[in-house]
Amino acid sequence: GGLGQFGIIVRARIALEPAPTRVKWVRMLYSDFSAFSRDQERLIAINGRKDKNALDYLEGSLLINQGDPNNWRSSFFPPSDHSRIISKVTKHKIIYCLEVAKLYDDRSKTTVDKVLQHLLKGLSFEPGFMFEKDVSYVDFLDRVRGGELKLQSQGLWDVPHPWL
Repeated sequence: GGLGQFGIIVRARIALEPAPTRVKWVRMLYSDFSAFSRDQERLIAINGRKDKNALDYLEGSLLINQGDPNNWRSSFFPPSDHSRIISKVTKHKIIYCLEVAKLYDDRSKTTVDKVLQHLLKGLSFEPGFMFEKDVSYVDFLDRVRGGELKLQSQGLWDVPHPWL
């Protein structure tokens, strides 16, 4: 009766594996949209080939000159770099941010930096505007919650989000 638009799952098998323990989390800033989109497509293509060393997370976003620079996304960047980033955003009006993550655990901790360096080699982000964090897997998974709470407290969570 659903005209093939829904189904009922009567049995499912989900393969489980141990979760990683850590995440190398990187954000790179671009002032040129063409370079930003070219690099993003290149990284997507690597993942499309099912390369075992591909990135585990990739997101593009915008930093827009719209008043208070101390928004929830700026908490990723070191406070000592906020003025440089704000200056870049003010100059260009829009800055493009490419955010990537590589998951790892005790078995891969000795190679994760080399793999990430290889994946990011040749990208065209603004020199000096690559920022890296090493966080627990749980902290990475919960990264949006703090920003959500902050935006809710300011009455801004229900407004449209210009995420790319």
